[in-house]
Parts: sequence; structure tokens; C-alpha cells
Amino acid sequence: MTRVIGLDFDDVLVDLCSWLCLFHNARYGTALTKEDHFTYRLSDVWGCTDEETRRRIREFYGSPEHAATAPMLGAVEAVRVLERGNTIAVITARPESVRSETFALLARHFPSLVQSIHFARHHFHKEGNETKGEICRRLGVQMFVEDLPFHVEDIAPVVGQVLLFDAPWNRGYAPSRPNIRRVRSWGEILAFLAETE
Repeated sequence: MTRVIGLDFDDVLVDLCSWLCLFHNARYGTALTKEDHFTYRLSDVWGCTDEETRRRIREFYGSPEHAATAPMLGAVEAVRVLERGNTIAVITARPESVRSETFALLARHFPSLVQSIHFARHHFHKEGNETKGEICRRLGVQMFVEDLPFHVEDIAPVVGQVLLFDAPWNRGYAPSRPNIRRVRSWGEILAFLAETE
């Protein structure tokens, strides 16, 4: 069965949080790990203002750590499997102002997806015109893999299945709809897809 599958970019395709920790620890003297990110609000983790958080994130996008960001475990192999007979759309809430840095990571790890990326609106950086849910509706996405609860809530009403990629910042989230399912690895995602074909 051919499907349109939507994939988030950060912490679904690439392990952004781990490399952001390396960057932050080196520049700001912290000793953070991915597990310390109990919320997706980085200002709460870092103990600084939203404006300072935005400044640090902009700094990260231009850093060697960002350029070295590695794929999530199993993501490269899983994308190869998903591409067989399915249409893949990468939908990210990264700001379009870091399009070139984002394309560089895609080209290095997922070259077949470079032409498939869409930039959604995000309340934090205030760029973009459409939400992830609106892009999913426009593209006819049937299944989406996402790690942030507020995006899950936006996407779930318009797609048949949302797979919530488990992360420390979403463990306190209780899904509001029956079409939201927590997954813990790319292997689990592939197993679920095989069951539902």
C-alpha cells in the first residue's frame, strides 16, 4: 500500500538534542545530556530568557556541532525502507533562515529527501506561514512521525496515524486521540508499518 508519510527532522531523523548538548556544554560550561531535557522549552533547561535561548540556538546553527549532527540510530536504513513504494515529506518547524544549514545535513545523511522538505510555522522563531497540520492536510499525509507534543496535537486531527517518537521532553504527555501511538525506535516504527500494510 502506497502512503504519504510525513517525518519531522530534528530528533526524528537527526539526533539534534545530543549535538546541541555538546555545543552548549562547550560554550556555556554546562554538563547537560539528552536526558536532562525534561521539556522542549530550552529556556527552562538552560535557565535563561527566551531571547537568550533564541540567540544561543542561532549560534548553534552556525557551529561545527550543528554541522556534525548525526542521524538518529536506525534512521538512514529506515528511510531507505520507507521510500520503497511510499512518498516521504520532511516537515520541520526549523526556521527557513537556516534552510542552507538544514539542506547540508539532509544532503549528507538523507540525500534523496533534499527536495522533500517543508518549513512550518513555529511560535518560538515566528517564521513560516503554515502549521505542520496545515502542510499535512495540503500534502495528503496519512502518517506522521513527530517528537513534540504541541505539533502532535496539531497534526493528529488531519492524519490517520501519528507516531510519537519517545524523548525525555514528551514522557509526561498523554495523547489526546486514539490515532497517536508512542514509539521508541526506528525499528519499532518499521515493525508497526509492516503490521499495518
